[in-house]
Amino acid sequence: MKIQKRIFSIVVLGILVLTLSGCGQTNNDIDSKDKTTVTCTKTGEATTGVETNSTYQYVEKDGYVESVHTTEKFTTDNEEYLKAYQSLLEDSYELYKDVKYYDYKIELDGNTLISEININYAKIDTDQLLAIDTSNASLIKDGKVKAEDLKALYEEIGATCK
Repeated sequence: MKIQKRIFSIVVLGILVLTLSGCGQTNNDIDSKDKTTVTCTKTGEATTGVETNSTYQYVEKDGYVESVHTTEKFTTDNEEYLKAYQSLLEDSYELYKDVKYYDYKIELDGNTLISEININYAKIDTDQLLAIDTSNASLIKDGKVKAEDLKALYEEIGATCK
């Protein structure tokens, strides 16, 4: 029961981070002048027997996030855990399926669950994100995401940013 609560807590926090930060995007449609790309990484054990490897990358300009690309990998021999987590992620991201400039992909590759999110904050309707989930307001203020707030969120979950 304790392990289930821990897994649930990790899943909820992971979903919140992915929802707010998303997974990255290519910069094909964003001018790269005066922009900085920050990459945050986190590896370790999510819970007993579940290894994680996460990369959170965002592009910022003038102190605000323009795009985010996130990849999280969960590896375990526990097929039941992977399928339960996959189902939970799919249900959570289903709310965002019609949001333009918010793309996600969840796949199971052998004993690894891979979740990727790309958000283009320069173009996305942030009011729509707030309407879907009010917890998005922890990062979205006046229609924008401050880079320092996103970086602090990543560091709070144990990621190292460069």
